[in-house]
Amino acid sequence: MLSALRAEIEREFERLSLVIHQIKTLEGFQEQQVRGGAQPSIAALARLTGVGTGSAWTLLKELFGWRKFRNRRELAACLGLAPTPYSSGTSETEQGISKAGTGALAGSWSNSHGAGCATSPQAN
Repeated sequence: MLSALRAEIEREFERLSLVIHQIKTLEGFQEQQVRGGAQPSIAALARLTGVGTGSAWTLLKELFGWRKFRNRRELAACLGLAPTPYSSGTSETEQGISKAGTGALAGSWSNSHGAGCATSPQAN
């Protein structure tokens, strides 16, 4: 029983080691592309405080790599950001922005910028 458990843990550790190696390889490639001038938009975004190359890469490639937005509301909806109106009788108030969606983009944006949005991974 224990030897089977140990073997399973060792297999999982090997998988984890492979994934970590693959992630480091991709991050190195991204850094090389940015430093080499092949990705000037990503380099510009990564210069902002709190935005790293990985977040900049994800935001720009996922948002503008293949999508077309007609206005800022479509962009906000893609990020999972939505207004939170409050209405009671004759009183109507805008409470700000909540994160209604999930995914890598919304997570990257709210985690990078701390826009007062809580990340909710189970809401997918």
